[in-house]
Amino acid sequence: MKETLIGGNGETLMAPSGKEVRKAWRAAETSALAGLGLRQRVADTYVIQLDGDGAWEGTVSLVKRLMAGQSRVDLEPIGLSITHKPTEKLIHDLKGAGAGAPAYATLSGFPWEVLPPQSKDELTGLWIDEPGAARRAADTVAAAVKAHVLPWMRSNADLSVLARRFQEPQKISHLDVQRLERAAVINYELGDGDAAAAALAEYADEKCGTGISAIDDERRHFVRALTELIG
Repeated sequence: MKETLIGGNGETLMAPSGKEVRKAWRAAETSALAGLGLRQRVADTYVIQLDGDGAWEGTVSLVKRLMAGQSRVDLEPIGLSITHKPTEKLIHDLKGAGAGAPAYATLSGFPWEVLPPQSKDELTGLWIDEPGAARRAADTVAAAVKAHVLPWMRSNADLSVLARRFQEPQKISHLDVQRLERAAVINYELGDGDAAAAALAEYADEKCGTGISAIDDERRHFVRALTELIG
């Protein structure tokens, strides 16, 4: 739906639709982020290779919300994560998961963790309602990604760093499951069998008794398979 506007000479003008504004914003954003090495994967999702051999990948999600019946488009809270592909493939294989199983990031970040207050506030309140403002919005996002998001990704794209991070329990149940899976596998990859076994024992004791057979069977499969690898 387009709003009707009255021009300076009394002529009738049609305001751009929200979809047109979003399209302009995405185009400007794709260009701005390409200068930082990020490519558009789909819609509002951008990825960057963090190393020379393609093992580490960073992802930024910049979802834009249309306001019903308006030209206005708002930026949702940004999402950011890094994925160590060998780790995620090993977890997938150890679970015996099929091809359609969901893929997970190795580490997810949150705006309040990664962005300083001023930058977080700028992005939280960011919106535009005309295509002409798209470049300004895209440059604001790109500046935050360059100054804060990419350094966070690169500083955490290290298995030793992640092994230390994953020592800290997560309050949210499913996040703690993912933490222990990655703690066990990453310590195995680092050659620390004792740390891997300790994380796996905690996982077996606390995460394999949900009472839902499909979940428990997959997790027990993971425990048995990784136990064999650790030796």
